[in-house]
Amino acid sequence: MAKENDCAECDKVDIATLKTELAEQKKKNDEFTTQNKDLQAKLDEATKVAKAATDSLNQYRDAEKKALADSIIKRTDFKAEDLKDKSVEDLRNIHSALDHAKVDGTVKPVRGTGADNKVEVDLRKPNDAILSIGRPERQADGSIKWVVPE
Repeated sequence: MAKENDCAECDKVDIATLKTELAEQKKKNDEFTTQNKDLQAKLDEATKVAKAATDSLNQYRDAEKKALADSIIKRTDFKAEDLKDKSVEDLRNIHSALDHAKVDGTVKPVRGTGADNKVEVDLRKPNDAILSIGRPERQADGSIKWVVPE
């Protein structure tokens, strides 16, 4: 009985219809292949742009790190070896601490602490209080908390 059903379906399909459907499928396949090539070309271009942007950003960060380190070295007794492994953020914090320090080794008072609260800092020593002052750290809720290393 199954053979009779299969033969009935075979009688309904003719070769011309199959050839037409095959031609349509080939046309769709060609369209998808062309679209795939176009998308691949766009992806390659986007990859090149992203690589160029990354390279530019790395060059900028390296230049900023070098400028910060040079500025810190000129103003303190830090050595290049002391600063080479520091991140740009750490170098910015050290540079900022130096900017806020007075020549006599005291730190300018922060608003709300009173004018008499001065912290003695020897700016000529790399491992002195500048490194233990801490750094700001953004919290999950968006607030900023000052983190002091132990």
